[in-house]
Amino acid sequence: MEKTTVGVRLPNNYLKEIDAIANKLNRTRSQVLFEAVELYLGKTLSSKIDNELEHLKIRLEAVEKKLNSLIVPASRSKGK
Repeated sequence: MEKTTVGVRLPNNYLKEIDAIANKLNRTRSQVLFEAVELYLGKTLSSKIDNELEHLKIRLEAVEKKLNSLIVPASRSKGK
């Protein structure tokens, strides 16, 4: 992923909080800010997992529908 340097003005108390979080997590200020932007944009692992689960749910429903269409005629023919 190509990255670009971005400048932003933040209140001093925000920067102090960001630095405290970075120290606590043993990360750099840039890493903390990058993760915050990812969270805001929905690019976190959690949102990726949610998207993949939704996709899998749709696929599973299609497979179940196809399976049911195959099972029902077979069970009807046994009763004849």
